[in-house]
Amino acid sequence: MSTPNASERFLVFAAGEHRYALSADCVRETLSLPRLTALDDTPPWVLGAFDLRGELAPLVSIEVCLGAPTPSATAADLAIVADMGGHPVALHAHALCGLCRAVRMATPAADADGPEIRRPRWHIALADGTAPVVTESCLRVGAHEILDTRVTPEARLAAFERSLGADGRDLLDERAHRFGELTADHSRKPRWPFLQVLIGGERFAFSASDSVAFSSIRAGSGSGSAASAAQSAPAPAAAPADTRDRLRCTVQSGQLPPVFDVRPTLGITRHAQWRPRQAVLIDLAGEQRAIAVDAIEHFLHARPRDASLLPASLRARLLHWITGAIQGEDRLLPIVDPVELLSEAEPGNDLAPGH
Repeated sequence: MSTPNASERFLVFAAGEHRYALSADCVRETLSLPRLTALDDTPPWVLGAFDLRGELAPLVSIEVCLGAPTPSATAADLAIVADMGGHPVALHAHALCGLCRAVRMATPAADADGPEIRRPRWHIALADGTAPVVTESCLRVGAHEILDTRVTPEARLAAFERSLGADGRDLLDERAHRFGELTADHSRKPRWPFLQVLIGGERFAFSASDSVAFSSIRAGSGSGSAASAAQSAPAPAAAPADTRDRLRCTVQSGQLPPVFDVRPTLGITRHAQWRPRQAVLIDLAGEQRAIAVDAIEHFLHARPRDASLLPASLRARLLHWITGAIQGEDRLLPIVDPVELLSEAEPGNDLAPGH
C-alpha cells in the first residue's frame, strides 16, 4: 500500500462508528462475512481466518487495532480482501461508504496512545469529514505483534460471534464453504475494477473506471454534506411533487449532481416508495451525474466474460446495455455501461432517499 497522493483512489468503508479509507488498487474484492476459524499466534485485532480459494485469509478489525473492544458480527457485515505482500488479508467492515479520489495528501494523524506502528498516519478529505487511511503497517498479523496473551484466539472469535444466532452462523458457514471451494485463478491476464450494485432488487456490475465513483444520497437541493452510508436516520417521507426538491448527492468537489433513475431503462418495475441509499457517480466531461441504487454491495477486480453465459431472458431484456459478464460472489452478473444508461435515464425527482 502506498502513501496517499492526489491521483490515488480510495475505497471508503464503515467499521463501528467511524469511516476508514483503503487504497482501491490493493483491494482484491469484497465479500459477505464468512464463518471464521480461530488463528493461533496472532494479535488481538486478528478475529480469525477463512479459506479463500485455497489461501488462508486472516480477518482483521481496524477498530480493535486502534484500541476499541471486539466488535459484534452480523450476517450483513463485509470482509474487504486486500493484497498485502502477495497474500490476502481481509478487513472487517459494516458497509461500503464510497469510492473516491484523494483531493490532496492527507495530514499525518495527531499523536495518540498506543504503538506507533498501528496508528494510521494519513487521512483523506471527504465531502463531509475525513477518513484515516489504513496501510499495511497498521495490520501486522505476525506473532511478534501479540500484545495480550490473556485472551485465547477461541475466546476472541466467540466474542466476535456473540450476537449471531443459529441461522446467522449457518449462513456464515455456507459462505465459508463456498469461498473455500472457489477456484484459484493464476492467469496473468489483467483484472478490471467493478461495482456490484443493487437496483430495484436486481444485481448488476458497473465498470469502476477512473471516471466512476460512488457516494451516499440525500434529499434537498441546498448545499451540505451527505450522510454516511453506515449511519441510520428516521425513515423519510415520500418525496414532494415539487421537482425543484431534487434527490441529490454531495461529492468531494462540492458539486450537487442530479441523481437519475435507470429502472425503466433496465426494464425494472418502478415502485413509488423506492428509497435508494447510494448513487454511482459518473464524470462526463467534467460534469457529475449520478445513478440511484439500493446499495453498492461489493467492489471487486475481475476479468470480463462473454455475455452469452448469462440467461437468455436477461440478455433479451438488456440487449442494448450488456457488455459482458463477471463472476460475482454467488452468481454471474451482467456488466452494464453506466454512461450508456445515462443517455436515456430520467432525473429521479420522484425518489425519496433511503435510510
